[in-house]
Amino acid sequence: LRIFQEMRLSGVKPTRPTYGSVLSVCAHLIDPLLGQQIHSEVIKLGLDKNIYVGSALITVYSRCSVVEDAHEDFVAVDNRNIVLWNAVLGCYAQNTDPSKAVELFASLLSSSFQPDEVTYTSILNACACLSFTDLARQLHCAGNALIDMYGKLGNIEDARQQFDLMMLKDTITWNSMEGRYVQGNDVDEAIFLFCHMMWQGISPDEVSFACALIILASLDALEAGKQIHASATKSGFELNLY
Repeated sequence: LRIFQEMRLSGVKPTRPTYGSVLSVCAHLIDPLLGQQIHSEVIKLGLDKNIYVGSALITVYSRCSVVEDAHEDFVAVDNRNIVLWNAVLGCYAQNTDPSKAVELFASLLSSSFQPDEVTYTSILNACACLSFTDLARQLHCAGNALIDMYGKLGNIEDARQQFDLMMLKDTITWNSMEGRYVQGNDVDEAIFLFCHMMWQGISPDEVSFACALIILASLDALEAGKQIHASATKSGFELNLY
């Protein structure tokens, strides 16, 4: 820090690596005030959107238990990477907000990034702090996100495997898997899932009915389409279908 002060007094302009190193010292010293001062300088220089600096800022606020500021830094960075995701996940996991950590983990699964060993370490620490009920709810959200992620990547088999592994499936879960089959032009599996969902006693919503009608339209199944339309109307979804 002394060298950093001398550097500024001599008129030498700090760079992104410089601020990253200084912020690492702030995190080690657990000095939130100094971290905030450096943060102000970083914002003035427009460096707060940089991944390297942003990750260092999150680490400072995480060590100092200033979670809200850590999340703001995460949001401010334009081009995130898995290191930045891990930093903010670790922040929530270490600062008694495990539900938020699992929520962010679900968002990560829906993004283009793949979790690594650091990610799983943070999320397991978060899960250890949750009650069984909270954990079940949060993992359910993560399961839906995994189906969505695999579907977007065109990996229908992994999406179906995740779907089959989920013991508790709600309408969103069924719609997500059904939608992936529709996008992959696998109409047989899609209509099978819709019928199986009804048989399981899960009430379809407007998305469910819309997917079913799209499938039946592609099959030229007019009579079956009329039945689904009648069911949708009876359920009050006719005006919402798209």
